[in-house]
Amino acid sequence: MLKIMLPILCCSAYLHAETVTFTTQAIQKSNSPFTGNIPYIQGKGFEQVNQRIKKELLADDGTAIDFDSEKLYQDQNYLSTQTHLEIQGGRSYYREKYYVIDLKTKKILTLDQILEKYQLSAKQITDQIAQQINPCVESTATVTDEICESADMEYFFRYYAEDRNFIQLKNVDGFYLKKDILGISFDAGPFSVPFEFNIPRP
Repeated sequence: MLKIMLPILCCSAYLHAETVTFTTQAIQKSNSPFTGNIPYIQGKGFEQVNQRIKKELLADDGTAIDFDSEKLYQDQNYLSTQTHLEIQGGRSYYREKYYVIDLKTKKILTLDQILEKYQLSAKQITDQIAQQINPCVESTATVTDEICESADMEYFFRYYAEDRNFIQLKNVDGFYLKKDILGISFDAGPFSVPFEFNIPRP
C-alpha cells in the first residue's frame, strides 16, 4: 500500500452529526446471480443513499458476483465503505467498490468534491504516483522497492507502460477516506489497485 505525503491547506470544520450506523444487508437469493452482502446505512435521511448503492452494485447483467462489505472509516463528517466483489466469468477477477458519504448533506461524494474540499491538486497526486511506479516500469528499481514485486500490480504496470495517462485522476475507479488519508483506486486486469496519500492536519 503506497503512502505519499501531500500538503493540505485547510482543515474540515467539526460538524455535529446524528447517530449513523453502518451495517450490511444480505442479498436475497431468489433468481439473482449475486450472493453476500452490501452496505446499508442506518439513520434518518439515508434512504436515497442506500437505494443508489444497491442499484449500482446489483446492476443485473447475469454475472455471478459475491459481495462482502465493511466500514473503512467514520467520523463526525464522513463515512467510507468498501465492498469487495469476487466476479465469476471466464475467469475470476476482483474489484473494490468504495463509497464516501457526507453525513451532513447525506449524499455520496465525488472525488472532485474531495479534492476541492482539501484543496488538493490532481496533477500533484498523479505526479507522485508516477514517481513511485516509474522505477518499476523503467527497470531502475532497487531490491528495496517491494511494490515492483507485487503480483497485484502486474497489469497496472503494463497499462501504465502502454499509456502514461492511465494514472490521470479522470481514470480513477474509486476512492475512500480514512483518518488523515485519501485512498485512490484504479482497476487494472483482475485487481483493483489502491494508492494511499497521507493528508496532514494543521
